[in-house]
Amino acid sequence: MSFYATEAQRTQSMDKEYKKNIDELISTIREYCSLVENFINYEAKDFFTRVSQLFSRISYAMLALPSIPFSNVPDKDLKHKQIDIKGIKIKFGEIIYHYSFNPFKKDEPVSNDLILDIIEIYDDLKEELEKYDMGEDELKQDALWQLQFGYVSHWGRHMAVAQSVIYHYLNDDYWGDS
Repeated sequence: MSFYATEAQRTQSMDKEYKKNIDELISTIREYCSLVENFINYEAKDFFTRVSQLFSRISYAMLALPSIPFSNVPDKDLKHKQIDIKGIKIKFGEIIYHYSFNPFKKDEPVSNDLILDIIEIYDDLKEELEKYDMGEDELKQDALWQLQFGYVSHWGRHMAVAQSVIYHYLNDDYWGDS
């Protein structure tokens, strides 16, 4: 685009870029949900490697979104596939880790479970994906707003910590590389 492009051309170009970013986000969330739903088909190292890759792509796509305007759409009662927590823990084991909520404060570490993080992130993403897939513009906007809000206030934090735990799981303690 030329330096002398009109405001309409700049807006149209930005709209195309935002649409591309939204499509990438939705596609990656869809991949993540499918991976978690089909956990039984993966060995631990492959599963956690793929989860980490998808977390990186989701985070990248979230950061590329414009600020989504708040949407006041009434909640839909969506029912999505529930992940077999017992089955996934049997398959991959229980992975308990310790961390501090805020690395800038001297908090006491808390314990958490990586498998539960993965499932909780799945639940949050799957709910908004189903709303987005209903196709109505106001539902899509609400799903994107909820995703953006959840990224900065809830599931994004779980994802960032889980990604660090997966890094150590894959590279340190569990595979004899330390």
